[in-house]
Amino acid sequence: MTRRAHRTAQLTALDTNVLARYHVQAEQSDAATQRQCEAARDLLKSGKPLFVATTVTLELEWVLSGFYKLEPATVAAVFTHLLSLPHVQMQDRQALQFGIVAALSLRTPHDCG
Repeated sequence: MTRRAHRTAQLTALDTNVLARYHVQAEQSDAATQRQCEAARDLLKSGKPLFVATTVTLELEWVLSGFYKLEPATVAAVFTHLLSLPHVQMQDRQALQFGIVAALSLRTPHDCG
């Protein structure tokens, strides 16, 4: 009996820092931060198989909305972009798609007084 070697594409797991560096361009950043941003950009544009765990998705949402104070529509655009990349595998794609719809339906309450 012969054994066939099966080669599978090796996934690189992305962490929150890489995704934040890619999606948030700090105007006043030091040289080290600029290098990290460039490395993140190169990795995401490389076409290599990438993986984003649900915990990273949750943490990225907190960083974007909590730390950077981005609007829900902007946060949704970040995740929509990630979902559009064919080489990026999201751990729970369907839940993320649902979250994007929910984020886009959020409305800021208006002061009626």
